Amino acid sequence: MLTRTFSTIKPRRPLASLTHWLFAIAVLFTGLTNAEAARERGVEYDLDRYSIKIEVIFADQPYLTPRLRSVIVHKLTQLNDATYGKMWKRTVEENRTLMPRTDALLHRANPESFTGLYSEEELDKVFLCFVSRNGLNFEVSVREWDVVLRTFSLIESQQVLSIEEVPVAMNNLIVRVFRPMARVEKIDTMKGKAWITLRAGEYPAPDADAAQVVEGDIFITSLRYLDKNGVVQQIQFFDWNYLLVDEIDRGRLVCTVVSGVPTPVGSRGLRRVDQFATRVRPLRDSTDIRICKFNQTEIPLVAHYVTAFLKNTYREESEDEGTQYLSDRQGIVEIPLVKEHPVQWLYVNSGSALLGRVPVVPGIREFIELPLPDDSTRLEVEGQIEELKGRIVELIASRSSIMAEVRVAANKGEWEKVDELLPKLDELETAQELKNRLNTIRVLPMQE
Repeated sequence: MLTRTFSTIKPRRPLASLTHWLFAIAVLFTGLTNAEAARERGVEYDLDRYSIKIEVIFADQPYLTPRLRSVIVHKLTQLNDATYGKMWKRTVEENRTLMPRTDALLHRANPESFTGLYSEEELDKVFLCFVSRNGLNFEVSVREWDVVLRTFSLIESQQVLSIEEVPVAMNNLIVRVFRPMARVEKIDTMKGKAWITLRAGEYPAPDADAAQVVEGDIFITSLRYLDKNGVVQQIQFFDWNYLLVDEIDRGRLVCTVVSGVPTPVGSRGLRRVDQFATRVRPLRDSTDIRICKFNQTEIPLVAHYVTAFLKNTYREESEDEGTQYLSDRQGIVEIPLVKEHPVQWLYVNSGSALLGRVPVVPGIREFIELPLPDDSTRLEVEGQIEELKGRIVELIASRSSIMAEVRVAANKGEWEKVDELLPKLDELETAQELKNRLNTIRVLPMQE
């Protein structure tokens, strides 16, 4: 029997067969969608199967005949059913409406144009699959659209030699870009632990290579804000926060919190807010990180040192001595993926001053911005202080020189020369004037 780890979750009650029968009648007569029906029945999150739509888009090429397309779609349906089984409620069909019918369709797709195109009451995920012939080869590309969180995955592509390999390649790419969902139940910031429930976690994939989660996997967190009618108002993602999977009990996961900044995820007082976590795996070999000014992101932070350490939390000792990078004229540094240790901590310095410290998993995104406090004020103050130090040294040297000339003239009895030199001492800045300049340097940055 499955051991529960959450005291806040009520134990399941098996539904009588009569209840199932009445519920089926209700679905037929009321027309409830899959997602709505699950909510009406009160299905627990780890028992609620994914509602998936796989749309295959074929290039307008004579070789890809209607019969051939139908065979590919049918074979893909069989393969995907053997891969995910009852975990997914799937629909696989050819899409003839999305344009253009080239691979540019997947590259140009953006959340703004796809939001509202598919109903989140009916679907959780949509997989866009593009097939074309390229010379003697066939090219297959796949991209996932998360209907609930309104985000796209990265695009994965593969070339195959024969038409028989196309549905196989397509199904393999679907497995690669699939981002399983989880619900955040609790986060203990003191212990640095999180407890989450995996969507459809009670339905293990028939294919072991398609398991939703394995130990060491990484989740990113997000919040979905709803109004009183349940309509999504805003979706907020937290780029520098991760959950690292430690323990797996079917659909119940215990994770280590890897966080660069505090977030409200895991709070119990959030009303009309869905707290989600999405499993991500690196699909690229590196990530470009653009370091920019916090309040003016269009201003890059140039020539800043970034040191990457291999560790999961900032309190841990690093497994290496750190790798140092330098931001270019656009403020960009390329951080490569270390497959043996996906989580890295970045320390950003301007000179000897530490500007920021954040965790990152290279490869899950191609590009990300890191806004940090501007260091120009500190550099300006340091320059002014150095200038003041130089002025003080100059004053000391000038005063010593004038006093030496006064002594020599007095010893020789040249009093007219003494009278000429003494006013020069009065012209030098006094100690109070130097203090005023120092106070000005200290106060002006505070006013800015």
